[in-house]
Amino acid sequence: MIGQTLVAIAQPFIYNAPAKVSANWFPPEQRTAITMIGANASVFGCLLGFLIPGFFIKPNYKPENHYSPDQIEDYKTQMFQLLLFQAICVVVTWVLMLVTFRDKSEYVKQLEQRELDASNLEEQETLTFVQ
Repeated sequence: MIGQTLVAIAQPFIYNAPAKVSANWFPPEQRTAITMIGANASVFGCLLGFLIPGFFIKPNYKPENHYSPDQIEDYKTQMFQLLLFQAICVVVTWVLMLVTFRDKSEYVKQLEQRELDASNLEEQETLTFVQ
């Protein structure tokens, strides 16, 4: 119950993030595609979360008997390999993000330059009018 509550609290932030990112980082003509990619990335991540464990965890349980100590050790090894794979994926993604992530997009820099140019123009017009 607590887990469901935490997920319910986090969902609005997760599902609204692609639209916020596309609005802040991309020009209007690219926003629809970027929002679609971001929204579907969550679904694709869930798909991978269901598929990848099947490559690591091999079922070898027979209903007529209980798990043997060898089977338990096999499952421990398989779980370790799965968790190690996930950890490597996360670290590689994190390093790539650190290397490639920029403070601002080119679109945002252009907008800020336009605003700066417009404010400088207004100052010049004000100074000209006062003189």
